[in-house]
Amino acid sequence: MGILRKRIVVLAGDGIGPEVCQEGVRVLKAIAERFGHEFIFDHQLMGACAIDATGDPLPEKTLAACWQADAVLLGAIGDPKYDNNPAAKVRPEQGLLKLRKSLGLYANIRPVTAYDRLIEHSPLKKDRIQGADMLIFRELTGAFISVKRVVRKMVVLSIIALIIGGKLLVLRTALFRPPKTVGRS
Repeated sequence: MGILRKRIVVLAGDGIGPEVCQEGVRVLKAIAERFGHEFIFDHQLMGACAIDATGDPLPEKTLAACWQADAVLLGAIGDPKYDNNPAAKVRPEQGLLKLRKSLGLYANIRPVTAYDRLIEHSPLKKDRIQGADMLIFRELTGAFISVKRVVRKMVVLSIIALIIGGKLLVLRTALFRPPKTVGRS
């Protein structure tokens, strides 16, 4: 494997997001140092902090930076001052939905591996979790339409088509483009 030179946009976001991203960047810097890689970090605003600074949960500058990046490190999005305000016209999660839609992100791929040395700490029964080694593909596009109010029959039919289409995208990803390595296999 050669030396990697990658530009990573960091969207620390809100709540615990900045702390999580700080540690993620720290880990990536350690990897870069150990293996001779070069990671350039570009910190941008998204979420409640972006609304507070610019009035927009995903400023165009942030979206443009994401398009130019090799990867995006995302923290957490949301703030109680927006969650508990029914009059809020702009919400942090609107930035997340716009980011997903703009970049064509339609699936989360979540590996699940049970390590023998950690099984005793699992809330699941040992015989249910031992040997687990799988990938869970989670569809995201249904969220695009979850924030809209449905008032007409044609809109409902369009939404159903979008949901089915999103599930087909995830199925195609799971069947034909899984990660090159999975768990311990």
